[in-house]
Amino acid sequence: LSISVYHNLFSNGYWAKQGSSSYYSLRLTGGAVSLTRRLKWPDDYFIISHSLAYKHYLLDNYSYLAGDLFTTGSANDVSYGLTLSRNSVDSPIYPRNGSEFSIAGYFTPPYSTLGGKDYSSATAQEKYRWVEYYKVNLRGSWMMNLVGDVVLNTRFRFGWMGYYDKNIGLSPFGRYYLGGDGLTTWTINGNEVIPLRGYENNSLNPSDGGAVFDRFTVEIRQPIVESASATFYVLGFLEGGNCWGDIKEFQPFQMYSSAGVGVRIFMPMLGQFGIDWGYGFNGTRGGSHFHFSIGQSID
Repeated sequence: LSISVYHNLFSNGYWAKQGSSSYYSLRLTGGAVSLTRRLKWPDDYFIISHSLAYKHYLLDNYSYLAGDLFTTGSANDVSYGLTLSRNSVDSPIYPRNGSEFSIAGYFTPPYSTLGGKDYSSATAQEKYRWVEYYKVNLRGSWMMNLVGDVVLNTRFRFGWMGYYDKNIGLSPFGRYYLGGDGLTTWTINGNEVIPLRGYENNSLNPSDGGAVFDRFTVEIRQPIVESASATFYVLGFLEGGNCWGDIKEFQPFQMYSSAGVGVRIFMPMLGQFGIDWGYGFNGTRGGSHFHFSIGQSID
């Protein structure tokens, strides 16, 4: 059982005075309750989690939301989440065998359907006073010990965000952004950032954020040092993915691709961190890029 409460403020108040035309801010206050338990069936590796979350957004001249759809006003997000996962990897630091898989769904009540209101001419405040959406996120990872200590890791991720009323459309909160390492992107507005090495941050999605994405990764790993004080390994990777503004545009194998090499270092006092060099083969924002990672942020 987990309970959380939080309050965040993002603004340019250091440079601009509140109330002036150049001032902007986004305040987020929220909380969540989740209950997680291990299942006995189909086997002991399965875990199920239920969550109930509330977020209250307060925007003041904030023009960094998707497409400037909503710049001033308040929004409420009440969502239920259900996650089913399975984890059978044999080590959290340098796994050689096993797999990880999860499917997660997040749903808000369909307020527009329940109320019967016509939103075709509604203002942004009326549309987003109660945010509505549904999301499905999938991810999987498989480890295979090829020979000696060499490990093959294959991974995939997929996400889809939909809406109930076409007159309201996609929520400006919680969209997908693909590309780069994900560490330099600020996500207080609920956006989900998906790294893809070899490209600039957020360069592979529509300018307003995406409604659906996929990403595929193949890595070969070789440990250099494995001890109680530190673990160090090198890797080579092939990666590909894309992001679309609507599920109707989704073409799973129309991908931006990249390849590269990297290193990972794990130390008990510091955790895991790493650096990768990737080369993106498609588009003007590809080419040679270095990416830093902390923990599992690049996954």
